[in-house]
Amino acid sequence: MKKLFCVICWFLSVGTILYIFSLSNKNSSQSGGIVLEVVENTIGKINEGKTLNNLYDKYSFQNVIHFCRKTLHVLEYLWLSFVTYLAFYNTFKSRYYLSLFVVVSVAVVDEFLVQANTIGRYPTIKDVCIDSIGTVLGFLFSKLIVILYRKIKG
Repeated sequence: MKKLFCVICWFLSVGTILYIFSLSNKNSSQSGGIVLEVVENTIGKINEGKTLNNLYDKYSFQNVIHFCRKTLHVLEYLWLSFVTYLAFYNTFKSRYYLSLFVVVSVAVVDEFLVQANTIGRYPTIKDVCIDSIGTVLGFLFSKLIVILYRKIKG
């Protein structure tokens, strides 16, 4: 059972990395289209279907879109860090700290190799830092889960 769990964690880790790279390989309008649609629908429901009719509303809307996209960066890397930590922990025991290095490396490769070679995209250190926030949060969450599991298990 433990071996199966380990294989599932590695599968989820590699799958998440490929998913992140596939999103980064799309131009910004394609990758942001999903977020834009969700935010537009949500704001439309909040404002009872009213349109954005002044510049302030449009500026605020763009800030909401930007915030949502960066929040998704954190969540993607939180998840990636979580499953990568569990994969490393269950495979190597004492070397699970390497998962931090691996996930931050994924963020750097994503920004400076994948996005740098995608039309309409450009790499930023700011995005690597945002991804790293998710990485650290996921690592800490994983560590907490393992500690709680050990306590419960005895």
